[in-house]
Amino acid sequence: MPGRLVTIVGAALVALLTATCRPAPLAQLDLSGFDLAVRRQPLVLAAAQTAVIAIDDASLAEVGQWPWPRGRLAELVRRLDAMGATAVAFDMLLSEPDHAGPDGDADLADAMRQAAAIPAFTLAFDEPSASADCEMVSLGVAERHDGDHAPRTGLFRATAAVCPVPLLAAGAGPAGFINAAPDVDGQLRRVPLVAVLGDTIRPALALAAIGGATGGAVLLESRADRSLVLTVGGRRIPLDAQGRLLLRDVHGTRVPLVSAGDVLAGRVDADRVRDRVVFIGTTAAGLRDTVSTPLDRAVPGVVAHADIAETLLGAGAFARPVFAPLIEIASAALAALLVGVAAVWLGWLPSLLAAVTLSAACWWGAGELLALEGLWLSPFWAALGAAVAVVAEGVTTVIRDRRTAEREQERRAAAQRLIIHALTTLTETRDQGTGEHARRTQDYARMLGTELARGRHRDVLSPDRIELVAVLAPLHDIGKVGVPDAVLRKPGALTPDEHAQMRRHPAIGHESLQRAEALAEVHDDEVMGLAKEIVLTHHERWDGSGYPQGLTGDAIPISGRIVALVDAYDALVSDRSYRSAVPHGHAVAAIIESSGTHFDPEVVQAFQAVHERFRERAAQRPAD
Repeated sequence: MPGRLVTIVGAALVALLTATCRPAPLAQLDLSGFDLAVRRQPLVLAAAQTAVIAIDDASLAEVGQWPWPRGRLAELVRRLDAMGATAVAFDMLLSEPDHAGPDGDADLADAMRQAAAIPAFTLAFDEPSASADCEMVSLGVAERHDGDHAPRTGLFRATAAVCPVPLLAAGAGPAGFINAAPDVDGQLRRVPLVAVLGDTIRPALALAAIGGATGGAVLLESRADRSLVLTVGGRRIPLDAQGRLLLRDVHGTRVPLVSAGDVLAGRVDADRVRDRVVFIGTTAAGLRDTVSTPLDRAVPGVVAHADIAETLLGAGAFARPVFAPLIEIASAALAALLVGVAAVWLGWLPSLLAAVTLSAACWWGAGELLALEGLWLSPFWAALGAAVAVVAEGVTTVIRDRRTAEREQERRAAAQRLIIHALTTLTETRDQGTGEHARRTQDYARMLGTELARGRHRDVLSPDRIELVAVLAPLHDIGKVGVPDAVLRKPGALTPDEHAQMRRHPAIGHESLQRAEALAEVHDDEVMGLAKEIVLTHHERWDGSGYPQGLTGDAIPISGRIVALVDAYDALVSDRSYRSAVPHGHAVAAIIESSGTHFDPEVVQAFQAVHERFRERAAQRPAD
């Protein structure tokens, strides 16, 4: 239980730290979650209060290529003013004099003055080529703050601006900036509505247009949590500390797009413009600037300004509370704790279902909160916390099961070693020399197998397989327990009948192991299979003259071929009741002479490479 508690607390801490640090890839997934929530919001059905006058491909075909003479723009402004537009805003920079001559600028300036049209400018940050002092009419933005925190404290501060031609700016309505600030993935989700230029708070184009149209005071307030509230036309709009509005795309297809060419030709019903805030901008292919929003990958910039204006006019703004990150961090840790506890009480699979259910509930709740209150609290971090808990529990379960399996494997290996030593000891009770011989063959088999693994047998003789052959080698003579003592301990040469009884010990040993398998209900066990293989085949000969099966060549398992040689070597260099041990050199010569008849030539070749190590081990016999 303490280990499970550590897992739960650890998962909660990981979730908490991740939600606090918000690594870039996860932050991007969080933004994508907001995009999905926005796409699921219902359409805003209130009547549009804005219109877009589009300089589209049809307009260019009818009026001429862009840029148009300023006189033509003046005519467009006058027609819109006459049709009853409450404000006319230009989503274009008029920073260069009219190429057709100064009369065009004067004509447009006069039209803009009469309509109080809103010119556009762009803010510059550390850009020395831009003008630091523009002669533009500014929308008055009053400030009110709670405590010592002034509203302008967190706003973007521009060092300069790219301004309209002074003649066009002097008598027009309050100018607005058209800067946008996409997120790192290029999506426009937040737009600055106010920024500081010099000592003046300047409005964005949409705010300047709404402020000019309503003629009311614009108030910027700071709250104790450092968020801002913008009041325009009697409506309160929540902003973040940097003066940014969480963009609500009110579906640009709903904002009327009117061809500028049709307006100039008098083909547009005045009702499409009357009492609306009008934005003039380019939508023609090759001219339009576009932005990517959660709902549309290519929204014309002029349509985006109209959408912002619709929000300011009452379409309903989205807001992200300043305390939202704290709630999201806490939800990540809490979700991890809840799912972790579920895993302890119910198990891993139910905890996975709990995590999915909890995540789905958080996403549903976040969507409902956004739809009903316009507030965005990201459910992504709670879902991440749940996922972290599930993964942590899964990894812990795998590790725990693996450790259990390893302990079980170790217990099994220990039991097998105990059985092997017990069987070897049983052999020793019948013949002390046989017991010593069994232990030496273990070392010989390890040496010989390791050398053989350097050749073509490397795939068969893995280190684990070699060790297993060595461990089991002492069992090769276990069948001798079934040989009568009179034969096993006879000091002289054996008679043919006695020799036949002795030759039965491989089969006796094999049958004994088979019966043990059946009694223990063990099937297809690698250790028992190899043990039976060694016991049955260690007296087989390469030329087929061995026993008990008369196998030849590669039909004899490699384990049997290895034990056959080490068994013969130890028999040669050891004292027997009927003869004395032969010198190591004579034993080596005898084995080499038997290559291809008694022994596998490859096994003999490997023996030649390590025979000195055999000699050293054989010399240790008195210490056995």
